[in-house]
Amino acid sequence: MISSVTVVVPAHNEVDRIASCLDSILVALAGAPPGVATGVWVVADRCTDGTATVVDRLIGGRPRCGWQESRLVLPIGHLRRLGFRSALGQADRGALDRHWLISTDADTTVPPTWVADHLQHADAGAAAVAGAAVLDSVANLHPLAAARYHRIVALQRRQDQHLGAYAANLGVRADAYVAVGGFRALASGEDADLLARLVAGGYRVDRPAHVQVTTSGRLNGRAQGGVSHLLRRLHDDAMARVHMAGRMAPAPLDAPP
Repeated sequence: MISSVTVVVPAHNEVDRIASCLDSILVALAGAPPGVATGVWVVADRCTDGTATVVDRLIGGRPRCGWQESRLVLPIGHLRRLGFRSALGQADRGALDRHWLISTDADTTVPPTWVADHLQHADAGAAAVAGAAVLDSVANLHPLAAARYHRIVALQRRQDQHLGAYAANLGVRADAYVAVGGFRALASGEDADLLARLVAGGYRVDRPAHVQVTTSGRLNGRAQGGVSHLLRRLHDDAMARVHMAGRMAPAPLDAPP
């Protein structure tokens, strides 16, 4: 049975979003089963906008909570690794099989049952939980791009399971995380890479589609290769297609020669 859980959040200049993210995490942690110790750890990545001040106000001084600054230009996989290393420092090294680590993002909010849902799978034998993510809005997307994104998500769905990998909603038992070498210092795809090594190592990975978080539909994401970059690519492609179609449209019959 899991006896402690830590949520890790990297944040780069997220002053407008980090409060909503942390507030939702604290509510979800309060919903953990009785007796489970809980905490949050934030990695403030080269923040110049007051993000760290908001983080310190919300979780500074709370038991098992804290944050650290990173002043180097590091890939997102390295930032997650730093945060998980700090979170592991709070765990009993002799009981890593009872410590649950969860990754999310600063532009993400989680439901009140999020932590309890993760731990339900963990206590049932899962070494990792790859949850799903939904967008908070598609208002920034061209309708053609939004339709393509929803088709991509639908293709990943298998009844109550999904095939995606979202670092914004990824939980892993500490002993399994350590055994496979943790997050690698990748610029993107660090979530899928970790999950692939867990599967290759014989660890059970649950992929419940109903365990969802809500992440930003913005097009100017912080991490290369993340959801926002996919949205930007789909949006730009849709705009290019519309522009090209407009250029190729036949001229009106009454148009001058």
